[in-house]
Amino acid sequence: MKFNCSSSAIKKICILRPTPSSILRVGIVGGGCNGFMYKFSWDVEKRADDSLFSFDDASIIIDAKSMKLLNGSILDCGEGLADRGFFI
Repeated sequence: MKFNCSSSAIKKICILRPTPSSILRVGIVGGGCNGFMYKFSWDVEKRADDSLFSFDDASIIIDAKSMKLLNGSILDCGEGLADRGFFI
């Protein structure tokens, strides 16, 4: 399984994380216009079925169910008016 992260997203994760040991959890839940929406939250440990991805000083965890849909994706971060925040 593959998941990547842009340099701007890595920088933003490092700025926003509540503690140095916080890990960004990325998931997919039901909802949104197409039946799915992304969920971002902070966690401190990896669960048994999670995939862990480390990039420089930032780490991301994705649960097994979400990983099936996110495989090969790239997490990015925008700073403009139309694209502020994380997106995949």
